[in-house]
Amino acid sequence: MLETMQSAFVGLMSLQHLTYMLLGIVVGLGVGILPGLGGIAGMSLLMPFIYGMDPVSAIAMLVGMVAVIPTGDTFTSVLMGIP
Repeated sequence: MLETMQSAFVGLMSLQHLTYMLLGIVVGLGVGILPGLGGIAGMSLLMPFIYGMDPVSAIAMLVGMVAVIPTGDTFTSVLMGIP
C-alpha cells in the first residue's frame, strides 16, 4: 500500500500536473471571489474544459480548484463586511 501511495505522489508531482493544479487554484480563486458561486458551480463550469484531458491532470485541476474556493470566498465577505 505504501508503494502505491508513493508512486501516485511521484506521478502527481510532475511539472505538467503541478501546472494544471496551479491553473485550478487560479480558477478556484476566481470562482470563490464571485458571490453565490461555490464548489459545485465551479466544478460544473470547469467540466467542459477537463472532458478531454488526461485523467490525472483533470483530477489535479479539480483538487486545486475545490481546495481554494473556501479561501476565495472569504475575500468577498471581508470586503463587503459580511460575517
